Amino acid sequence: MTTNREEVLKNIFNRFGSPVPIKLEPLPKKKTTVTSVTASVHNKIQSALDMLRSKQNIQEVSRLECRQYKILHKKHGNIVVKIGYGNNNTTISKNFSERNFQSLHETITFLEHFDDLLLKGFFESEIVELVTRLKKASAYAHDIKRKKNINEV
Repeated sequence: MTTNREEVLKNIFNRFGSPVPIKLEPLPKKKTTVTSVTASVHNKIQSALDMLRSKQNIQEVSRLECRQYKILHKKHGNIVVKIGYGNNNTTISKNFSERNFQSLHETITFLEHFDDLLLKGFFESEIVELVTRLKKASAYAHDIKRKKNINEV
């Protein structure tokens, strides 16, 4: 009976996986371009607008709902909008600091106007500057990581 069990286990281990790690090919890196940043910010704004339009007033918008949208959060009953890019919601420009809104209508109107200007290319120079900053930061982090790996060897 033990032999049968050992054979079953051996069969499973021989059919699936490997006893040693197998190096995988890295995924190709996505290039950050003005178009991709614009599309990403536009999508964030549209999803936030969809949620806000489904509410009757600002009190119906909860902190938890705002956390689902990187560009929104609630503070002291206000909706705070910070337009940014990426997982960390990096601000597109230092001029685009957080904006506080006491009215749901005003928040929606602001986001609609900002989105229109974004799609018309009004913020292209700020986005080019952001892409440049992100590329420099990425290159710096890559250099630090490479130096750390060299020192460990």
